[in-house]
Amino acid sequence: MLLLFNFELYTDGFSCYNAFSRLDMRVHVTIPGSVDSYCIDERGDKRIASDDLWLETYLCSVLRAYSYADDGSGDTIRKIMGVRRFNPVTTTETEHRFLQAAEQLFFRGMEIYVFCDID
Repeated sequence: MLLLFNFELYTDGFSCYNAFSRLDMRVHVTIPGSVDSYCIDERGDKRIASDDLWLETYLCSVLRAYSYADDGSGDTIRKIMGVRRFNPVTTTETEHRFLQAAEQLFFRGMEIYVFCDID
């Protein structure tokens, strides 16, 4: 018996955590029609997603990808369920974008400092 399902997608969303500002950055797409980007803070309040917050989120996502990487053996990554390992910096252009973001945010230092316990 062959079952065919017809469905249409009218809305979709994407979230990425910004560890520097402790915000969940979100993009909500409605088809046809609109794209809404915003962020949700720790209290659940909706805030405007500025370019600076997106820059922080970009840097967080690249650093997160490297922190989930393993030594090449594959043993470490298997311990984290649902994580796909990839290299976020694959071209000279993306390397320059990453370094520019890191440099720009580095000089804001204590404004975006997040205390974390690293073993």
